[in-house]
Amino acid sequence: MLKKICRATVIAILVCTTAFIFGCGEEPEMVTDVSIEEIVKELQTEADYRTALAELGTNEEDLQVALEYYDKLWLLDAFTEEDFVALATIYETLGDAEHLRDTLIRKHVYYPAEENLEEISNVIVYKNADDESVKALMELVFPALEEGNAEALNMLIISDDWKAEMQDDLVGVSRKTMYKGTGFYAQIISDEYSTELCVLKEDTTFYYYKLNAAGGIWAKTFWTEGSYKGEYTSCYYMPEGELLKACSGTFEKGVTVGEFTIEYDGKTYVGEFDENGKTTVEQKDKVTDDGGVIYAYNKSIYKYLYEENTTQEKFVVDYEYLGLPMYVEWE
Repeated sequence: MLKKICRATVIAILVCTTAFIFGCGEEPEMVTDVSIEEIVKELQTEADYRTALAELGTNEEDLQVALEYYDKLWLLDAFTEEDFVALATIYETLGDAEHLRDTLIRKHVYYPAEENLEEISNVIVYKNADDESVKALMELVFPALEEGNAEALNMLIISDDWKAEMQDDLVGVSRKTMYKGTGFYAQIISDEYSTELCVLKEDTTFYYYKLNAAGGIWAKTFWTEGSYKGEYTSCYYMPEGELLKACSGTFEKGVTVGEFTIEYDGKTYVGEFDENGKTTVEQKDKVTDDGGVIYAYNKSIYKYLYEENTTQEKFVVDYEYLGLPMYVEWE
């Protein structure tokens, strides 16, 4: 029906225009398809757009046309919650994560709901060196991450530039950004309360940094064959930025094996773990009877570190114990 009305209207306009031109004794101008399309668009109402949307298919060409129609509905102040859902679906189908995320945020602004926050947070926005502002940020972040410069990382994360590119104004929403740099991928989750960076280099070197109200964690290790493997170092910072402790050892399938060293309160403690990650250091009856496990000693001052509420059979110093995430590469 829409097509018939629009076509008839256009023909009528062209006939009147032609008659007027001939009356002046001039040659009639050719009216191109673009001109006709523009006239059709000017004549359409909200009902017309909805009829046209219903007739479109799901191929890319039709989806691009649908985007234009939804833009018109937005300008007509005729957007409904269902329109936001349909528009988000189109962007998801086209693989346009940034516009998908913006659409979901607009939906939440007009139709707030708790489930919207998780939906927004799950969208991953992909960036690369073509985005100059993000590239400039990462050119500062990556060297600081490699050096383990927590102070520099903290300053970058609380900067206005970081907030503009990596965070949203909505409370309860985190922004996921995947950045492809030269020789590395960075996966970033950031909101007003917490920021987490995972960086994997092509040579399997893995960097991790997390900052929140409880303090910060920086770590360097290797990620290969689906697990942490090889030497690692991890540092833990107080909220004020002061170093609390530092650990080093060797991962085998995400579990510490061999020698384990921890710098804590200005003292160095050393532990030992077997090939299964079980501690092999001497246990004391007092600690065992209280439900604890000793895992490192400082023999020069006759002190040790122990973990409560566990057993020697259960206790391991794995990636979770050290505060690292299970790394999953975003698709």
